[in-house]
Amino acid sequence: MIRLHVKSLSELREKHQAGDYVSGTVFSTPEGSFTISLYPTGDKLSNPGFIGVYLTCLSLKNPALRGVRVGATWNLLSEEGVLITSRHEKLTPILLTPDPGEDPQLGKGRGYTNFYRPPPDLETFTLTCDFVVREVVREDAGVCVGPGNKGGEGGMEGGATEGGAGGGALMMEGSVDGLLATVRRVHERELERSRRARVLAVEELVELTQEDLLKLQENLAGALTKKCEMDRHCSICLERQKDHVCVPCGHRYCGPCIAQVDRCAECRERISQKLKCF
Repeated sequence: MIRLHVKSLSELREKHQAGDYVSGTVFSTPEGSFTISLYPTGDKLSNPGFIGVYLTCLSLKNPALRGVRVGATWNLLSEEGVLITSRHEKLTPILLTPDPGEDPQLGKGRGYTNFYRPPPDLETFTLTCDFVVREVVREDAGVCVGPGNKGGEGGMEGGATEGGAGGGALMMEGSVDGLLATVRRVHERELERSRRARVLAVEELVELTQEDLLKLQENLAGALTKKCEMDRHCSICLERQKDHVCVPCGHRYCGPCIAQVDRCAECRERISQKLKCF
């Protein structure tokens, strides 16, 4: 079996013309390892410069590519769902289309075909919910926190009436969870804004001098030293540790203290074994 390495699928045509490999060759690319089947398609598509390629996936290194089972062949597809092949020394996405059954070039009786067609233009459809758009605008303006909430009056009924007046508004019956989620998001955004405002107000009021910075550094160093000293104390007897014993959760205690319990005094994890440190 022939094994080759190519930098990209665009080298297929060059190597085929040079006679470096034949159908059934195993080759590897940055995307993964594949076997290939080559066939000329100039007679079918009136394009003598095109070399058709079937890819059978052996292993994938790039998670952006996925294999799709068609008949007995694993065809390598990109995220857009198009077959990757090589055409005129560059990657060209080609759709794998259902067999129309009446195409004279293809024959009949196959579920899928190897007849390649250019991919159509992609279209993006956006579904807009009117009451959500209206709610966001109202929230930004500081009027209300949700659809139909007019100062705590009206409720869902008021929201439905206002949506009907807007013309074509989407009426959602029984979507209590959706409304609650919308109100929750608005409330969280409002809390975040108020928190940022308080932080900015504090930063404007506080002006630290060089002496203040030195005192803060000294206090921080003292706090770290005190914490280190407290870490050396046993959490059970509250005295300085004598015989240091470690438990699986990472906490340390005195040997006599931890011998009397079967759970960690801090995290309450069951003690399966004990290790004497020093």
